[in-house]
Amino acid sequence: MSAKFYVIENGPGEGRSHSFDAAVAVAEAARALGWEPILGNHARCLSQSFPSWLEVYPAFSTDHEMARPPAAAPPAHGLVGKLAPLAGASGQDLLAGTISFEQYLAARFQPLPPPSALQRCLARRLPRPVFALLQYAWRHAVRPVRNGTRQAWRALAAWGKERVAAISGTDAPLQKALRQIGAGKEYKYSWRFHEDLERLLALTGCQGEDHVFLPAAHARELAAIQNLLTNLGPQAPTFHVQFRDDPHPDRELQRVFFDHAGEMHARIRLYADTDELAHEYAALTGLPFRVLPVPCNSRLTENNRRPWRLCLAFFGHACVEHGFTWLPDLVESVLEAHVATGRVRFLIQATCPGPDLKAAVRAALKRLRKFPAEAVHLVGVEQPLTSAEYVQHMAQADVVLCPYESGYYRRRSSGTFSDAVAAGIPTVVPMGTWLERQQPTGGGAVFRDRRSFQESVRRLCDNHGSYLACARTARQGWVEQHAPRRLAQLLLGAREECLADTRKAA
Repeated sequence: MSAKFYVIENGPGEGRSHSFDAAVAVAEAARALGWEPILGNHARCLSQSFPSWLEVYPAFSTDHEMARPPAAAPPAHGLVGKLAPLAGASGQDLLAGTISFEQYLAARFQPLPPPSALQRCLARRLPRPVFALLQYAWRHAVRPVRNGTRQAWRALAAWGKERVAAISGTDAPLQKALRQIGAGKEYKYSWRFHEDLERLLALTGCQGEDHVFLPAAHARELAAIQNLLTNLGPQAPTFHVQFRDDPHPDRELQRVFFDHAGEMHARIRLYADTDELAHEYAALTGLPFRVLPVPCNSRLTENNRRPWRLCLAFFGHACVEHGFTWLPDLVESVLEAHVATGRVRFLIQATCPGPDLKAAVRAALKRLRKFPAEAVHLVGVEQPLTSAEYVQHMAQADVVLCPYESGYYRRRSSGTFSDAVAAGIPTVVPMGTWLERQQPTGGGAVFRDRRSFQESVRRLCDNHGSYLACARTARQGWVEQHAPRRLAQLLLGAREECLADTRKAA
């Protein structure tokens, strides 16, 4: 059996965002390298768009964005086979190799109880159909009510223990530190992630030669992984933990989790996806952070269109930080000279990330709907784009607009930008950001504010041929640097290095 490569993408999306496409692409690259890929995602993510060859387990009740309260713990029978409820045993012996997976299941999952004396008596005296009917009623009516009552009492007892611990000051050190900075609820997220991750690894028979990749992690997940690894011994898998968000907005919170994690376990590798982020996290923690590629969509091909009408495209969620609210003014600024003359049209993804939209985003979407459909084509309004739809729409783009707020993207990457460069499409990006520093020379325009954004778009449209030539020239080098296969090779090529570090630690 080949070693396993886990990708943990527990975002709250529906399996149709760019992050899920990238996760599947990296899993596919690992599969081509001879590994057995497994995707662990959120319990609410029940998308049917994943490929048939990929094992997908909706095993996580928390998400790295903390966008919603934790979901109910996923039932075990939805993960592997028809398993009884968890009994709460540790997976240490399994991962240490001292017991087999079958022995582990027998110890960790509650077996069916033997028939009672009453059941044996009824089975002998009642006709078989009547006895079967009574059994069905017991299993599907009486027993669920009894079990539900027991679970309610257990939940009440757990709540009481938490209250007593809070009053008596006997909290865990991490819980105390989080409460001191007003982030007590973070402890629950970290612990729930710990439980979900342990269960997924145990149910799928994770071993020491396996690798686990978290492409978008937070320090709360890192603390959970560190806790999990303390008792797993030399048979623990290798964890690759990547940070993609800027640490500054919650710097104090991140520091608490990193301080709790302490010295990194030999089986943990830390990454960022930009040099700037790696430097910031290294300065914050004093730990080494490596830089991984920003995987571009492997299904995108070079844009060889010779358009008579330029297509200006925007992809991503309709939110303020993505600059969605700037788009109506941009359309109006080129309406008379470019749109009305048939030189330009717009393709805009208007996928709303959730029901709690800001008023500015709702107003911008309302304005965009008023433009003629042949001038402004809105896609992804009802639901996120599938991977195939995204590739299809990207193939129509002649310019990719990235009107992102520079404060959010000073150090952060952008998957849409990476895909555009990989397809040889000119881009418009904000000054002073990672996107500007990565933009091919001559392959796009930059802006400072709303007004310069509109001017840059007009200038690019008027001189599209020269921008396009530069973008196409830089395409092949970018694809080689940011291919999903290269990312998988960088992660999985660390196996011997990790084993050497473990032997030194021992």
